[in-house]
Amino acid sequence: MPPRRRAALLLSSNEWNRWERLTQEPRKTQEKFLFRLIRDNQKTAFGRDHRFSEIRTIADYRKQVSVGDYERFRPYIDRARHGASNMLTVDPIVMFAMTSGSTGQPKLIPVTKATQTMHTKLTRLWYERAFLDHPRCVTGKVFGLVSQAVEGLTPGGIPYGAASGLIYRSSPQWIKRTHALPYEISEIKDFQAKYYVAIRLAIEQNVTFLGTPNPSTILRLVETADRFVKEIIKDIHDGTLSSRVEIVAKIRAALSSGLSANRTRAQQLENFFDAHDKLRPQEY
Repeated sequence: MPPRRRAALLLSSNEWNRWERLTQEPRKTQEKFLFRLIRDNQKTAFGRDHRFSEIRTIADYRKQVSVGDYERFRPYIDRARHGASNMLTVDPIVMFAMTSGSTGQPKLIPVTKATQTMHTKLTRLWYERAFLDHPRCVTGKVFGLVSQAVEGLTPGGIPYGAASGLIYRSSPQWIKRTHALPYEISEIKDFQAKYYVAIRLAIEQNVTFLGTPNPSTILRLVETADRFVKEIIKDIHDGTLSSRVEIVAKIRAALSSGLSANRTRAQQLENFFDAHDKLRPQEY
């Protein structure tokens, strides 16, 4: 394991010890956190509408804020995305994380600086603990297919983008340096092109850690490898990116600059294919 990576893992021990202390009394920890949120956000529109100032106990909270879905928050978020402040949180919204829309219309989730700090801490803790528990995973490249962290601006001028991009940005630097895929892939709009580039780049490398919130991503990567096996092997052999893939010139140039001919890996993949008339994930 590279010294820098080993040092990063060792530094995580303090955070992990703190995490273990807090999780020894989860109810106490969660209630303390909840009541701090209630206290800090009493004067927001949501806090006033749900009488946060009168909440003293968990029973009070359950009475004032009954279980609800996203539609309860939509009116507040609609006003916030148009620029209104103090809707759901007293802290300014720095961006909206946009869900993929896999279960319906995409939803906007407010992100504050405190949210970003929490994301960073949790992402770092998750990665570092995973690598400590499974040290072989840290020996190669990390694969993660993400979408753009910033895809546009709301009517109020607030950036919005994918939650996966936000998580990528929250990753520690030593993780970003081990990523098998450059961030430019997130900017590819055409899904077929995006998956082609992802599997073309990843299949050439020694990927020992793969993470995705949706298992269908893995299935689609495998299907893409099966469908375009000849093009992928040729691209790896020549150090190119197929002209059949629809990518804007700027992104293609950025991706192509990091490519070089890899005849050894191309031959290995060719052998895998010849043996079974397909590329099998367990081999590549």
